[in-house]
Amino acid sequence: MTSLDSFKCARTLKLGTKTFLYYSLPVAEKNGVKLLAGHTRAFTLPIRAMRRVIESGKYGKLRALNIWSYSDWILRPRTADELE
Repeated sequence: MTSLDSFKCARTLKLGTKTFLYYSLPVAEKNGVKLLAGHTRAFTLPIRAMRRVIESGKYGKLRALNIWSYSDWILRPRTADELE
């Protein structure tokens, strides 16, 4: 089984009562690991608004949630910097 830290670059940060796991770029570089950070939509305005509506209970208890996001990324030709 692969661990979350199979590249030995994970670190923890404790803030108050919460502990966060993050991946250290300097440690990854030292270990010869190339990290890719994917983006998240968790803090975009539409998602934050959706969260407020869900938490308000206006439409009852949440049973399921799907988010569809279309992008032409897979269809469009690659740019020069993407091909490096």
